[in-house]
Amino acid sequence: MSVLVTGCNGFLGRALVNALDPAEAVVGVGLSPTPASPGICYRRVDVTDRASVAALFREHRFVSVYHFAGVTEHSRIVDRKNATLAETLRGTLNLVEEFEACGGERFVYASSGKVYGPMTGRGLREDCPTNPTNVLGKMKLSAENLIRFFAEGSPRRYILARLFNIFGPTQKPAFVVPAILTQLRTSGAIRLGELGHKRDYLYVDDAVEALLTLARADLPQGLSIFNIGSGAARSVKEILAELEDLLGFEIHVESEPARLRPDEFEEEFADTGRLRALGWRPRHAFRDGLRDTAAYYAPELLPVGTAMERPTAMVDDTI
Repeated sequence: MSVLVTGCNGFLGRALVNALDPAEAVVGVGLSPTPASPGICYRRVDVTDRASVAALFREHRFVSVYHFAGVTEHSRIVDRKNATLAETLRGTLNLVEEFEACGGERFVYASSGKVYGPMTGRGLREDCPTNPTNVLGKMKLSAENLIRFFAEGSPRRYILARLFNIFGPTQKPAFVVPAILTQLRTSGAIRLGELGHKRDYLYVDDAVEALLTLARADLPQGLSIFNIGSGAARSVKEILAELEDLLGFEIHVESEPARLRPDEFEEEFADTGRLRALGWRPRHAFRDGLRDTAAYYAPELLPVGTAMERPTAMVDDTI
């Protein structure tokens, strides 16, 4: 009995692989020649290739599948949105069909909080309308609907994990926290887009613990949906203020119109009551996660004594 993690070289996939029990016989797949996490059973597999996926499932009987493979960078999706959608649906279909055929027990899909429409109350709940305007949200919702089709009446457990803004060491600089930190290393001023919009930021280790909670939980057969976030909203202005306090100097920001995203809402944050009912709680304060992320990207900017051991860099184009 094995556990499959697609996109195992990516930001979240690698963090999950490192947290899984080695006794679970973890198999990771990605596009790179070598795995980012040494010591795992690794296969270089493109999940959009049905023959390769079928061969993988013949080699291993997967009790659980964590499907993280896919592009999440806004600019890359916009630049080739039709191809990205086709790849997302093809890869998800291949995995779900093989999962059904092999008699697996639990399929976890890394979706996004972007699938929701505008907020109307205090936090986005799992039963809020899905009416995305963002391209990532539209793509993820299409994959969700494909999974929902298979989950109806199935004896297996399908879990849609709607992740909000996960951050931490090794994340690509296309995302806001590493974008700020990598620019600070090389420039007196940093370029950013919208500063006032508020998002839900959760440290990567807490996101991984949430996924492990879902893997252990006694969930009903069919489809379950869970938000994974902090339950609080912060603007980029607030992140910058926190960083200035951590680093001890003022950060100069220049607006860059190309970074603005007109297809997004002003405020997004998760209602995490459903996940918390399973016993999960975030263990890292936002400031602590920000400090550890700064120690990875720009250790020389931190006061003496706050640096952390630097993980190896991410090597695959996944979440």
